[in-house]
Amino acid sequence: MITGDDGARCNLETETLFNFFSGAWGPASSDPSFYEETQETRTGVLDRDFSVAEVVKKLRNADNSAAGPDRLTYHHWRTVDPAGKTLTKIFNLCLLFRRIPPSWKETKTILIPKKNVDLALPANWRPIALSNTIYKLFTKCITGRLTSWCESTPENSTQHTVLAFADDLALLANSPQELQTNLDRIYSDLARISLRVNPSKSVALHIGGSVPVGARETSFSIGGTPLTVLTEFDRHRFLGKPVGFSVLPDYASLETMVLKGNKLIESALAPWQIMEALKKFYFASLQFAMRTAQFGKSDWNEVDRQIRPGIKSTLSLPENAANEFLYGSRSLGCWGVPIAAEEFDLNIIDTAFKLLTSPDESVAAHALEQLKDSARHRFREEPTDEILST
Repeated sequence: MITGDDGARCNLETETLFNFFSGAWGPASSDPSFYEETQETRTGVLDRDFSVAEVVKKLRNADNSAAGPDRLTYHHWRTVDPAGKTLTKIFNLCLLFRRIPPSWKETKTILIPKKNVDLALPANWRPIALSNTIYKLFTKCITGRLTSWCESTPENSTQHTVLAFADDLALLANSPQELQTNLDRIYSDLARISLRVNPSKSVALHIGGSVPVGARETSFSIGGTPLTVLTEFDRHRFLGKPVGFSVLPDYASLETMVLKGNKLIESALAPWQIMEALKKFYFASLQFAMRTAQFGKSDWNEVDRQIRPGIKSTLSLPENAANEFLYGSRSLGCWGVPIAAEEFDLNIIDTAFKLLTSPDESVAAHALEQLKDSARHRFREEPTDEILST
């Protein structure tokens, strides 16, 4: 309502949606021989009760997201059971009886439209289920146990040439032949466990290292269906980040960010509400584009420049008022408005640090090698620890 964008509402028949999602999420048959049963003796993940410390850690770290049908948020649970003793007893009873209350599985589902697709097809609506927070806490505790077990059983996990995030896969190979072989294998392997790859949503990028370096128009296919091949300057969003060879910044999306900021400033909200919304929601919405370096620092300087007059107008300040009053610390009597250009620097540094200290040895080693290459190119000498720290 504030930005003036009308959100699309799903007008499909309930029966149509029910039949589609029942089929999409219904039981599926898998090849039992796909996973080899281990001969090792291992302790079961849920063979011991949850400790109070486990539950309290998940409760404290949970973001205060939207409530489910019971209308209870994590804030409510932190208020009524800060020590986590009641929740721990409830969760351990669930483990004992191997059951959960049926009401925990009740959700409020919202359908979010996908972008630039035919909304008359149920497959182009993404369901977002709002579950009861007590159920989500329970699953967080189970996930914590599974994560600890997985980390203790790496099974050569660092020897990989694939990036897998939920339902997004990125295969890496040293040659077109190797990539096509991997595509054929993953297509057949996924079929054995009732998973299907969607060729229409898949793309291929072949970068040649010989002169002239660049994208090559090499054909690839999945299950006999040709894939879209990215050429130079083409982009494809993978996990929200534009990828490709010589990808140009999408300045239209940057202009949209500025437009939304100014619409928020020009809204009918009270001045103090506008300032709070800018700090809590607007600048937070820019974090992903900053963290993935979709634009340069000069672009974020321009964002600051374009929304600054509106902020001053909101505070009834003259145009030539000192910017320090906007960006200075709240403890000094200023407004503490984030500076987009500085936030960009902080996000890039934070991302680099996380890569260099990644628990995945392969990721950390690759990040360090890239850092050394950058330092070698910048200082024209073999990088030392002192150079890398600068």
